[in-house]
Amino acid sequence: YSTVDTAEVVAASKLRAMKNPRASYGGAIKAEDVINSGPIALPLRQLDKARFAEGSIVLVIASEEWAKKNKREHVLVEGVSWAAATPWFEGGSFDRAEYAELAFRRACKQANLKPDLTSFDIVELDDTYSYKLLQHLYTLTGKKTALRRRLAEDNPTVNPSGGALGIGNLIEASGLERILECVLQLKRNAGVMQVNGAERALVLSWRGHPGVVMVILI
Repeated sequence: YSTVDTAEVVAASKLRAMKNPRASYGGAIKAEDVINSGPIALPLRQLDKARFAEGSIVLVIASEEWAKKNKREHVLVEGVSWAAATPWFEGGSFDRAEYAELAFRRACKQANLKPDLTSFDIVELDDTYSYKLLQHLYTLTGKKTALRRRLAEDNPTVNPSGGALGIGNLIEASGLERILECVLQLKRNAGVMQVNGAERALVLSWRGHPGVVMVILI
């Protein structure tokens, strides 16, 4: 991925986050602002990393029977899977995250869905670093050309919330934040961020090294 590619990810994410009342770092910036921000560890720049934010999220899990019996508004979890990579680099390409592909396929099998991203109306992918969004998206689609279309303002398939780059890195609660954003969309409570016709969502949360990932289909 080029520096321009990752910079465009940051700019698009922060622009979307301006619509999100839970976002701490929304803003209208240009790709060149990202490129010109100070280095962390080249080629990563300061704006390529999601800044820390505070937050508290409670996830209530219950059986479908209980929710219906007690007449509680709910969304259904259709598939859940975890996978982990080794804590050291074993060679190969940085383009793909094999652990994410494995978890994705397992979750789709559990939900009786084809492992195809087009099966989902909304995808909230980890973007703790700008390149991780590109890596995860390419892993799940196999197409590098999909990014601009999926981040386009008129087709907000990926991270309509602004992701961690716009909302902030909630550390251990980052995965819960991805779930929260999808639940709000499916319950039609996403306000100005609402994606029309959203019926199914995918959440991919990355913990860091070693590459532990969680995929949830709702």
